[in-house]
Amino acid sequence: MNLVILGNIVMLAGSSLMVTVGFLKKKRQILAVQCVQCVIQSAAHLMLGAASGAIAGVLAVARNLICLKREFSLRFKLVFIAIQAVLTGAFNSMGFIGWMPFFATAIFIWMLDTKDERKLKISIIIGQIMWTLFDWQALNFVGVAFDVFTIISNAVGVYMLRSKRADAK
Repeated sequence: MNLVILGNIVMLAGSSLMVTVGFLKKKRQILAVQCVQCVIQSAAHLMLGAASGAIAGVLAVARNLICLKREFSLRFKLVFIAIQAVLTGAFNSMGFIGWMPFFATAIFIWMLDTKDERKLKISIIIGQIMWTLFDWQALNFVGVAFDVFTIISNAVGVYMLRSKRADAK
């Protein structure tokens, strides 16, 4: 089977979880589901020859596991961003677009310690725009579609959280 087709099939499973994250309201739930999502999507990115996407996914699992157990300190943020920058620089074969996972992840990492789920979801929206560009270049058409769905689902999640806060007042 063609690796582009196989990569897109595997991406379908991971992307289905990615959209689900948009409707979750608790940070612990978001991070736990993202761990599974990232493992699946990393495999798909490897099949598609998009190494910087796979690197971002593997590091996201490690990062999320740390975040589930302890506060993600400034030191952890800097270490993860530095590791991803070095690995992306070493394995990126897609030029500037190959850096989109790095930028998207760096934004998300900075927001991980927020107590405001709306801000976390907004960072996901911004990152997904970058992932859309990357996935298009990698011929990850399933990923592109689900990137858009994730942007929409997180926007709905932001609206739901905003409505919940307005109702509480």
